[in-house]
Amino acid sequence: MLRYRGTSVLLAELQGDQMGLTKKFDAPDTRVEPAPIGSFGIWLEGGKHVLICEAESGEIRQLERRLAGNVLIWTQGDRTYRLEGGLSMGQMLELGRHITR
Repeated sequence: MLRYRGTSVLLAELQGDQMGLTKKFDAPDTRVEPAPIGSFGIWLEGGKHVLICEAESGEIRQLERRLAGNVLIWTQGDRTYRLEGGLSMGQMLELGRHITR
């Protein structure tokens, strides 16, 4: 957990590209859109969601929302990053780019 501009944000960093095979289940009030970060990024905002993805090892992972707020997930190099918290897309992108430079 870290704080960005007074807001708690959860950061997860996973080894490898965890986005190779991904399925998203979301509530009708969840908005999902591409995010301009890394080699692949997605932004989830609004309602509840669950992401299911297959790791390079073949293990199936289920990523659920842990904090109230929005989620930015992206891959860069040999890592997959996930930021979650009550920030706007612009703030999350700024923080994500700072983390991975």
